[in-house]
Amino acid sequence: MIQEASEAEISRIKNIDWEIYLERKQPFFIFSSSLRLYGSMLQSLSGISFTEQLYWFKNDSGVCYRSKKEMEAVDRHLLELVRSKDTRVFEWAAKGNEYNAEADHVLSSFSSSSLHPQRIAELSELWEMVMLYSAIIPYRILSAINYALEQGESKSDFLEILEIYEALRGTTKYPQLIDVVFSEVWKHIAESVGANDTSVYSCLFIEELNEWTKNNALPSEEILVSRKKGSLFWLSAAGENVIDTKEETANILSSLHTSEELSEVRGKCAYEGFVCGRVCIINDIKDGENFQEGDVVVSINTSPSLMPFLIKCSAIVTDEGGIMCHAAIVSRELKKPCIIGTKQATKVFKNGDYIEVDASSGIAQKISLV
Repeated sequence: MIQEASEAEISRIKNIDWEIYLERKQPFFIFSSSLRLYGSMLQSLSGISFTEQLYWFKNDSGVCYRSKKEMEAVDRHLLELVRSKDTRVFEWAAKGNEYNAEADHVLSSFSSSSLHPQRIAELSELWEMVMLYSAIIPYRILSAINYALEQGESKSDFLEILEIYEALRGTTKYPQLIDVVFSEVWKHIAESVGANDTSVYSCLFIEELNEWTKNNALPSEEILVSRKKGSLFWLSAAGENVIDTKEETANILSSLHTSEELSEVRGKCAYEGFVCGRVCIINDIKDGENFQEGDVVVSINTSPSLMPFLIKCSAIVTDEGGIMCHAAIVSRELKKPCIIGTKQATKVFKNGDYIEVDASSGIAQKISLV
């Protein structure tokens, strides 16, 4: 069930210790699916979940917020499972590989002509399993280990599980399922109701998609358009999905947004060094069209697809990440200055800015060439 926000709910979420968890250029569908995945589904598997979830979405990207205290609590809970080598930790990884293999089979044989409500329901279930076991759980397990390392524990104590989960996270199939399968699902739904704008059907909650497969019921196109233009959604105190599309409600996040007057960011050193260079913001491979060798790559978070740019850049600065994130690992391999976890580098800096990266101190700041 999707609820409209009440004044009481809006008042409640204003007082939570929100912190940016991640920011992505991804469809609304991915973010809205996360409410259940990080909530009741994670709870049933691990015994803990995120009861506080807040998402802001506009056009083609979104920001996810989490309670800082709750993130630490989840890390500590999962870390105990890792330390004790709980059998579930290994079972989750095995399931992740199984669901990735099933997704590979779907991707290799997929045809939009095979889409019908029952098939879409099956694909929806597969999507959730791939997200849960090969993306969310690996992300949280690696975050828990990173928490331990930041407390001074030895990496050698976690090598077996690190190897398993780094490999699993690097091979998750959820982006391909969106690009190949669900883009056609949304097109199929749009055609079935005679709509011209396919993209707005990516603004469904997964519960709404499942309801359509059972009862042919959908939110109006007007509602979906309003979600795409700008929407804030979260879990209520009772665990129900809540959404609000009013502009004034979005101002709840104003205190979390970066001031345009900032000229520097601070994060953690992943690899020491000092360089000055031109900023190139790259969040996916399409963003690299204007990249020049020697640029400083500034990214929300890096991924294997960005390696052609990381090999030729002079330094790396990211919004997200811990010492076991992709950017940190790659920077150590390539011996490139790297600052991670700045939270806001992609907002403070713009393409073409010249910045000084003092990775040893964890500071990147704008400079003038005059």
